[in-house]
Amino acid sequence: MPLISSNLRGKIRKLFGIAAPVFLLAASVYAQQSVSARAGLITYGEGLVYVKEKPVPYSPESLYTLEEGMRLRTESGRVEMQIGPGAVLRMGENGILFLRDAHLASVQLAVESGSVLVEIFDNIQSNEINIQIGDSCIELIKNGLCRIDADKSRLRIYGGRAQVRKAGEKMTVQRGEAADFADKLKKSDFDLEQKDALHEWAGRRSLEVLAATPGFRTYYHHWIPLIDGWVRNENYGMNLFSFPVWLELQLERDKEGYTPWYRTVPREYRAPSSQPPPPTLNGGPIDSQPG
Repeated sequence: MPLISSNLRGKIRKLFGIAAPVFLLAASVYAQQSVSARAGLITYGEGLVYVKEKPVPYSPESLYTLEEGMRLRTESGRVEMQIGPGAVLRMGENGILFLRDAHLASVQLAVESGSVLVEIFDNIQSNEINIQIGDSCIELIKNGLCRIDADKSRLRIYGGRAQVRKAGEKMTVQRGEAADFADKLKKSDFDLEQKDALHEWAGRRSLEVLAATPGFRTYYHHWIPLIDGWVRNENYGMNLFSFPVWLELQLERDKEGYTPWYRTVPREYRAPSSQPPPPTLNGGPIDSQPG
């Protein structure tokens, strides 16, 4: 049984229109639809962000591009930058990033200070991404989400897979594993529920970008519909409310004869016990309501 009846779908479409997701948080989104032919396009920023010691101008009409050989620096600010057609880097406060090579076939950058989260939601095979941390190099080899803390020489994988190279040694890390490389390469497990303000901001930005992208239902991404307007990203470990995004995902899910990838997501990926479940309609699951 579809989660949304045909009558309700028709009424909702008339009320919101097909392009409903575009208006979600539109005032805070800067041209996420733009895709650059090179890495370095700064798509969003807030607070104090500098290039060549000058504040980066934020304008929906004219996005700033970090050129090769330039450093991007934050003080009390955060910044979002495209490093590939389906790859976004988000850097927190007091961070420094140096762009070595902006060619999409082999993106090379160095995180010199601070923390970054890199989200990859498209096929990475044609977009090699290498991130230098001191004398260590991280190559992202599968789409997902990773966090790099340069000051601690640490990599955490929340989704996907990466390879760390140092002094002739190699080590592959995957979801739920961390790599420490301050001295020798060392692998350990970590708690996927570990989150801080930067992690939660990056998760919200991920949903905002999705909501502002026309036709996002046809793209690969990591958001799945839960119930009653709630959506979940397992890599971020976050449930967020966005009725327009949920509606578009659910309408795609309800198409006859089509099974999108997220219908195969294990049930345990839905609302974990550590978080309150999304509200239900009239005290019961939405698919049990008459309609």
